[in-house]
Amino acid sequence: MKNDATPEERYRAFIRNSTEGIWRVDTDEPVPTSLSEEAQIDAFYRVGFLAEANDAFARMYGFDNGEELIGARLGDLLPQDVPENEAYLRAFIRSGYRLSDAESIEVDRQGSLRYFSNSLTGIIDNGSLIRAWGTQRDTTALHKAAEALRASEVRLRESLSILEAVANTTPDAVFVKDTKGHYVLANPVVCALFGVPDGAVAGKTDADFLHEAEVQDLLSIDENVLTLGTAQQYLEEITAAAARSKATDTAGISERRVFQVTKSPWRDSATGDIIGIIGIGQDVTDKVIAQREIAQRERDYAALIDNSPDVLARYDRNKRIVSINRAGERHSGMPAAALVGRTFREAGFPEEIIPVWDAALDHVLHSGKAHTIAFSLRHPLDETIHHYESVITPEFAPPSLSAPLQGIDGESRVEGVIAVTRDVTERTRAERERAESEGRIRTLYELTSRTDLLFFD
Repeated sequence: MKNDATPEERYRAFIRNSTEGIWRVDTDEPVPTSLSEEAQIDAFYRVGFLAEANDAFARMYGFDNGEELIGARLGDLLPQDVPENEAYLRAFIRSGYRLSDAESIEVDRQGSLRYFSNSLTGIIDNGSLIRAWGTQRDTTALHKAAEALRASEVRLRESLSILEAVANTTPDAVFVKDTKGHYVLANPVVCALFGVPDGAVAGKTDADFLHEAEVQDLLSIDENVLTLGTAQQYLEEITAAAARSKATDTAGISERRVFQVTKSPWRDSATGDIIGIIGIGQDVTDKVIAQREIAQRERDYAALIDNSPDVLARYDRNKRIVSINRAGERHSGMPAAALVGRTFREAGFPEEIIPVWDAALDHVLHSGKAHTIAFSLRHPLDETIHHYESVITPEFAPPSLSAPLQGIDGESRVEGVIAVTRDVTERTRAERERAESEGRIRTLYELTSRTDLLFFD
């Protein structure tokens, strides 16, 4: 069936239907990244506000839809007086404004504390943070379960019943194992993955459900958590029950499920001794497959660029080379390392072609329109003059509500340019030879057509 949805519609549908909370925080004014950490954090709370949020995000705070939260200040959601939140923002700054699976403690509509696992990316423009995009999962249930488990000093079964009650309400896989690998608790998600009824996993080990290679991988991970005594996060691949057969020990990627699993030591509430493992896993199979496909496309694209006979290069607004392929190295006689980050003059290109390129790049950067130039250059390999033709096209900044394709003054928001340069020496030589041949034929024709020519034996 043909999908007539536009990219914007597909984007909106993805945001709307995602089970993860997706949000965007904008700033009333840019926050310079050169400020101290303390100054940046103060600025985040002073100028940061929620500009976009999906309904899943809103429900995490007790609201019905994302529109109800638009405009909320950062401090309304992320209390500044909570030390963990200051540490969270410091980690965001120190990681280069890209953070994955970081915990924050926030308040919902009723003023209750909520725990979230966040992945966020800051958008930097001219050395300042202007916005941040993020996704988050509500891990409050897991935190409450863990706190209840630690707080219980009397009966182990009572603690497990609390965890089980919470685990049965989450879409993630939640389980508890003892130090020997026997399941003490497994929620319905785990039971469905193993292909058994609810409650049928207790007392069994991974070896009762999984292939040997998978069992060994999980044993190694569990031993690492027990040895380190701290929470660890892993990607774990297992074969789903529907695709598993004891007759075979392999399965295709489409038959396997990938989980992002956080495993923590399970400690005796009275003694603090480790008595097992508590785990929670989110099915990220679709995300992993998409990431692998994107990585493969990027590798294919890079190979295509590198193996192109044409010179492919990108330039920034200062006319400095951002990237160049192998053909560019061959035709310039210089390695990419000597070209990237430099203008034509800084890279040492012949003076006669610099004005041609400068004028062409300026034209495209200011007009936002493609431009074609022709020039000649002595080839470094055979020391002969080669003729080239370049098509230079603008590279626009991604459009958004705050950064449309056209600026307030009407100028195109061109971030840089892409140039495709082809060696047309052979074509030029052929065209010249053809023109000379046609000239000779025309001259011969004119001579033979003159009526006053006399021929003698």
